[in-house]
Formats: sequence, structure tokens, C-alpha cells
Amino acid sequence: MKPRSYRPSNGSEGEWFLGRFCHRCVKDSEGKPCSILGRTFTYNETDKRYPKEWIEDADGPRCTAFSDHKTPPLSIIRDPRQEILI
Repeated sequence: MKPRSYRPSNGSEGEWFLGRFCHRCVKDSEGKPCSILGRTFTYNETDKRYPKEWIEDADGPRCTAFSDHKTPPLSIIRDPRQEILI
């Protein structure tokens, strides 16, 4: 399947996409909103100004500009006052 512009077909699909990509992307957390997301609300996918980063192909829909947050691994806090009784 050749890549084509992607636009969610309904609100539920849009929420899934935002949760999978936009809300986890570093580009939306640097103190200003991502311009890609704004352009998807402003332009139709046939408009030349619609973001080329939102595509759908054989792997499904995705944003090619997506860069995941680097979150530190969870650590276990050990409290010497707590004992494990076996």
C-alpha cells in the first residue's frame, strides 16, 4: 500500500491517534503546541498545507515526526522500617 495522507475518520479514531502519538510526543511538550497538529485541524488532507507527516500505509496510521518522551524507569523505594516476613 502506497503511503497516503491520514485523517481520522471520527472522534474516537482521532482520540486514539492523539493518545498514541501527539500526547506522547516531545514536540508537543516543549512549551508550545506542535504545528503539525494545528495544521491538521486547519486544512483538508487534500490541501498542500496539510501535514505530510500524518500518513497511512500498510503499517497503519502514524505521524512520521513522532518522537516518544524519554521517561526514566520506575525505581523501587526501599524503606528499612518495612520488613518482609516470610
